[in-house]
This record gives sequence, C-alpha cells and structure tokens, in this order.
Amino acid sequence: GDAIGVLDSEGRLQFASSAVSSVLGVEPSRLIGRHIREFSGTIVDVDRGLWAALAQIGRPDRPSGPIERSGELVIRAAGGEVRVLDVSVRDERDVEAIGGFVIAARDVTGQRAHERSTAVIAQLDPETGLATRVALGRRVLQVVQDLGSSSDVVAVIAVELAGISTLDERLHAGAANRTMIELTRRVRPMLTPRDLIARVGRDTIAVLLVDRHAPQVHDLAVSIRKVVSDPVVIRGAQIRLHTSVGMAIDHPRPHHLRGVAS
Repeated sequence: GDAIGVLDSEGRLQFASSAVSSVLGVEPSRLIGRHIREFSGTIVDVDRGLWAALAQIGRPDRPSGPIERSGELVIRAAGGEVRVLDVSVRDERDVEAIGGFVIAARDVTGQRAHERSTAVIAQLDPETGLATRVALGRRVLQVVQDLGSSSDVVAVIAVELAGISTLDERLHAGAANRTMIELTRRVRPMLTPRDLIARVGRDTIAVLLVDRHAPQVHDLAVSIRKVVSDPVVIRGAQIRLHTSVGMAIDHPRPHHLRGVAS
C-alpha cells in the first residue's frame, strides 16, 4: 500500500506508516522528528511542481493558502537502489485529527515509471551512485531556465580529491570508490533536493547549489572543504586527502555556468 507520512507545520515528521520501511528501506521509528530537508540526500530527481510544494513546508515566508500537489519523485533508498515514487502532498492542518501536511507515496518503479527509472539510472555513476557529468550538465541547463530574474544565485563548487584514484593500487580494490562515497555522504546533509553532487572526473566531484545567496555559497564551500579534508577510515586504513576547491557563481543570468556544465 501507500507509504504515509505526516509533517507538522514546521516540516518535521510526526507520523510514518509501516509501509515507509518497504519504500525507503528504513524503519519508520527512525524517521520521526526529522525535518523534511534532512531527506534531501536521498533525492535523485523530482517533479518541479512537487518540489515547489514540498519546499514551502516549514518556511515562515511561504505564500498563504493550502498546499496540494502531486508528481513523481525519484529517490535512492537506504540499500542504494533507485526507486520512482508517485507522491502527493495535502495540507490537512485544519483537520483536528491530523493537524499537518500529509504525504502519500506509492512505489511505481516497476510499472509506468520503468522508462523514466532506466533513464535516471543511466545518469548515475555505477561505481559510486553519484550523478554523472552528463546529469550535472542537464541540471545546470534546467536551473538556468528556471532561475529567470530571481535574486538568488546558482553556483558550482568543484572539489578535487588529489590522489583518490590511486587508492586501489595503494590499499585494495574498491578503496577509491568507498572513500568517495563516504566523503560525499558527509556533504549531503548540507544540500537541498534541488542541489546535486556529481562525479565529473576520476578525482573530482562537483556540487551544484541552487537558490542561495552569494555569502551562503562561500560558507558552504568552506564547510565542504572541511568535511572532505577530514580523515576517513576504510577497512581499518585511515585516509586523508589533499583537497582543492574552486567555485563558479553567477546571478541572475548564469550563462557562465553553461561552460562549467560542459
């Protein structure tokens, strides 16, 4: 059946049905109290209208009026598999027995969304599950079209993880991929569902940031460099990489980012 969740007015999960475990691969009790933004790291792709509705939940400056929207959400479940969900969100804060936003999700990966799921999987790096360079380029172009005359900036932070590709030879097979997966896992809590982490080279990742102010981008770049510079332990071996960080920021006409994407 459908997985059902209820968010309070601030965007924190107050209820999760038992079906959530089969959809997300996580026990519902582990999710209670978490904010909707904390799930951003699991999102691979999302319908624009649905994301606009979800992003309004918990925001003090959100437009007045009820929120009601449906669309497709592509996620990476706890086990790593990509799933396509048919999701709806309804504003039921005026219903005394509910008092929040109701989100219903049905797993449709093996049904009508099969072709879309296959297309999304093709945009994922098979070794790390990160988005590919092609996926990053497509997302940048989409953001350019959506940004319009917004006062927010769009940015790409490139992070070179010097020597990561040599870890397989120095340690053991798979060490490089395991290290990249762990380092990017540290970055995901800083991001929103509209952001994207991509592997754009053997030693390089890129982080696309959307709907930020310029000072936020600079602060995030510093935070990202810090977490990926901290040591990581893979099969008992402590690994510390030298990192280099570069940024491309544009606003409100991100035409330069087209070149970054390519």
